Amino acid sequence: MWSLFIAPSILRGRFPDDHYYEHFCSLVKILNLCLQFEISEADIDEIESEIRKWVVDYERCVFPFLFQKCEG
Repeated sequence: MWSLFIAPSILRGRFPDDHYYEHFCSLVKILNLCLQFEISEADIDEIESEIRKWVVDYERCVFPFLFQKCEG
């Protein structure tokens, strides 16, 4: 409930860098796709693609000691 409905509006403008908010919203998008009542083959492909992008972005931005700079 928090992640899907409340957090996107509450957290807007609260991170030191907007990229973190956008990253969180990408996760919300993935969660919404996964929680649909019916999931098509195209939805599965999109979910897989979005998760891959999200993980790459997570590694680039959440572990700053491993990477030079978060690039959005």
